[in-house]
Amino acid sequence: YQRRVHGYPEHETVRLWFHNQSSQSISQLQIGKEDLPDGASLIPFQPISSLEANEQRQILMYIKSGKTNAPVKFEIWTTRDQFPVSLSTGSGNVDDVMMRNLTDLSLSK
Repeated sequence: YQRRVHGYPEHETVRLWFHNQSSQSISQLQIGKEDLPDGASLIPFQPISSLEANEQRQILMYIKSGKTNAPVKFEIWTTRDQFPVSLSTGSGNVDDVMMRNLTDLSLSK
């Protein structure tokens, strides 16, 4: 999903969907560690304090691709788990979102 946003003219909009398929709530979904290529930047979504059992939510975040085609990498953290995310880039735009299946959020470590 790509769209330029007033206030972030150099960033692309990325829509993420979360679906808690567990029977327990998930707490404190947020962007954790970032591994951004040179020239890239990320404007994270506001932390989600709770995602209840079977609840679905979509959020927007904003990413500016770097000077190379290296993927933009970051982690989504909860109070229980960390999930790696890699956004592939090409020609300076976010092309594809490759994210670990967030149904894994139902697993305890």
